[in-house]
Formats: sequence, C-alpha cells, structure tokens
Amino acid sequence: MKHKPLLLLIVAILLAVVAACGSPTATPAPTATPVPTVAPVELAAEVEITDILWKWEQFQDQSDEGNITVDDPDRYTLVFRTDGTVEVQADCNAISGTFTRDGSSLQITLGPSTMAACGENSLDSQFVEKLGAVGAFVMEDGKLVLNLMADAGNMVFANGGEAGAASGVPEGVLNVVWQWSDLVEKAPASQSAVPNPANYTITFREGGKLEIKADCNAVEGTYQWDAQGLKIELGASTLAFCGEDSLDQQFLSLLPNMVTGGLDGGRFFLESAGGAERMGFNRGE
Repeated sequence: MKHKPLLLLIVAILLAVVAACGSPTATPAPTATPVPTVAPVELAAEVEITDILWKWEQFQDQSDEGNITVDDPDRYTLVFRTDGTVEVQADCNAISGTFTRDGSSLQITLGPSTMAACGENSLDSQFVEKLGAVGAFVMEDGKLVLNLMADAGNMVFANGGEAGAASGVPEGVLNVVWQWSDLVEKAPASQSAVPNPANYTITFREGGKLEIKADCNAVEGTYQWDAQGLKIELGASTLAFCGEDSLDQQFLSLLPNMVTGGLDGGRFFLESAGGAERMGFNRGE
C-alpha cells in the first residue's frame, strides 16, 4: 500500500484538469454601435423662389473659358410667380413665359418678347438662350443657381428682394399721348411712315383704360398687360368719315393684333405675335 498516496495525488491532479477544461469562458457583452446623427437638410421642395426679383450676376462655365460677369445685374432679372408664370427683363426687352418645377428640377419656357436692339455689348441674347436651357436649381448662400442641362454651366442670381405686383406695363408708358409714326411689316417686308402722326394716337391710363384718336374719330378701349402679354380691346367709337386718304381703319385694325410692346430709345412700340407687325410711336407734345 506504499503507492496509495501517489495514486491519490494523481487523481487530484486529473480532477483539477477536468474542472478547468469544463469551466465556461465568459463572453464579453457586445459593444453597441453608435447611431450617426443626420443633420437636417432643407429639401428643394421647401425652397421658396417665387415673387422674388432675381438679378443675374454671373455665368459659370464648366471649362471656365466662357465665364461671364454681369456688369449691371439690374438689367437682367427674373421673377417666378406663384401662378406658374415668369417675368424676364433682358436688358431693353421684356419677356413673358411660364415655368414648371418638380423638387429641384426646373424648366423655363419663354413666350412673347419685345424685339428691340439693345446694343452690341448687351448680354440679352445670351441671357435668353441660357434661360431656355435650364434644367434644375440649387440655393447657395442665399443665391439662386440655375443649372443648365448637359452640365453646360450655371447662372447665378442675387436676391433683389420682394418683387412687386405683376404688371407688364413698362415704366414711362402710362399717361403719355403716343403718336403713331411708322409701321414695319415682315411679310412682305416693308416699312412705311405715317403722315400726320398727331392724328393717330393712343394713351394708356391706369385701370386698364385706353384713349384712342383715329384721325377724326375718338375711340374708347381697354387693355390688359401682364406677364402673359398685352391684350387690347376696342370699345365705343364715333363713326365719322375721315376721307379716302385716312389711315383710321388701318390704325384701328392693327391695335387689337398687338401682343407686346415697350420703349426703345425713348420711342414706344407695339408688336404683333412673332414680330410680324411693329407699330412705332413718338411721344406727343
């Protein structure tokens, strides 16, 4: 029995090893992954661009070769109205149109326009051309940036403040007796001077009223001049016969065809659709 202590020692060691192997290993608790905080973003649908006078400041060309800095932004402006119309001032020309918007997508469709020549240094043609190529917009530091389609560049506009009530009557036209001086027609191409311009006059009054003198006859009328263009309607008239050489009937037949107008070098003009007919007027004394 001399080997009994040694046997007991071996058994004790084996039991200790078994106990160690059978003890479960503690698994550390998983660390929670922090959820990132997303900063609030102003959605394009929430950005208000209507009834604001936007002034064109620059054009950013993608290649930087065609960059434009506008010297006089007040001459190139844009107003989006809540009814889907748009009012454009392209240097010396006024243009009406419409726009459609879906989120940040934006398309501008220009309509009737005056067709005055604004000078060799004017940006009117480029301004109008680029507006027709707009496909989207973003706001950057309070400025409206119109993105042209096909990555053709960006038009940058400054906020000129709240735009006034829509009115297409150019400044300086109201309450002036305008004397018809000439007529330019496209088809067939012709230009004719009006004898005795003081006999054929038109005066735009506040409230949409017109005062017209057609040679020996006095005519009342109304007008509507807004972002959609100009509409003239003739009303009551005297019916005197003014003579075979009178232009009274031609004068009165032309006026309802006019859809736009404006000032050009101090002179007033009215134009029919597409500029097919252009009536020129001088300021009466």
